[in-house]
Amino acid sequence: MKKLIYIKVSLLGVLVMFFCTSLLAQELNCNVIINDKRVQTQERQIFADMQSAISQFMNTTKWTNDNVSEEERIKCNILITLGKNSTVNRFVADVQIQSLRPVYGTDYETPLLNFFDSKWQFEYNVSQPLIFAENTFTTELTSLLAFYAYVIIGMDYDTFEKGGGTPYYERALNIVSNSEQQGGGPGWTSRGDVRDRYWLSENLNSPLFQDFRDALYIYHRLGMDSFLEDQDESRSQIYASLEKINAVKTVSPSSVMLNAFFDAKAAELVNVFSKGNMELRQKAVDLLNRLDPPSSGDYKKALK
Repeated sequence: MKKLIYIKVSLLGVLVMFFCTSLLAQELNCNVIINDKRVQTQERQIFADMQSAISQFMNTTKWTNDNVSEEERIKCNILITLGKNSTVNRFVADVQIQSLRPVYGTDYETPLLNFFDSKWQFEYNVSQPLIFAENTFTTELTSLLAFYAYVIIGMDYDTFEKGGGTPYYERALNIVSNSEQQGGGPGWTSRGDVRDRYWLSENLNSPLFQDFRDALYIYHRLGMDSFLEDQDESRSQIYASLEKINAVKTVSPSSVMLNAFFDAKAAELVNVFSKGNMELRQKAVDLLNRLDPPSSGDYKKALK
């Protein structure tokens, strides 16, 4: 992230410093949507209040020590569908978490994360302050939100610098540990589904997934960011990133992180390999069919 250097030289310098500081923003530009149609209640105001509180929490919390300008904020979406078993202030929900990353020199934004979490359970009351303390469990809702904030930031940083996301994955893991110890809701332990957030965090912190994290850098920094300059070389770099992901799949074939990657990238990969050298396109499609069998029908479209 960009750093600003302040020099105390004059009144003008002070004014410039003040102006630059005012341009700094928090790390996330998070769009929060709450679908409350399945909840049977006459008290609908709580849902607007909840949406506002979550949005403010995600967008005003300082998640890193970096100085972030407005245009550097990470775009992300949290789509919360409240379940019919929700009560007055106790909620169950299915949640879609998405994040985007700009591609250098273009208006295009590449999808980075598309993760579905069906195990949100939390309490919320009107005007309830959302307070998060990194080293202690406060509430289930703030733990859920902070966990995904750090995953989003970590993955974004990994695409700009090899290993850049490490401190944020570690913070996400710390939230998992605190939530498990304090008897948090489902999804925080290894005893659940392999697609739970426990395993998402485990994957991102595991040495076995170093190739996957390197692939994030190669795919985005060496591939997508250079696409305007040299499309053939960019496709070669993206193919190289897929080979690294294949190495991870060999040792962890049911990884939730790999599934999440292709949930986000399948449509983009079809577009990337719909043009260019036919030999590379064929190799890419063959590899993608092995990596992501559910989308094999889509990948074949790249050869038409």
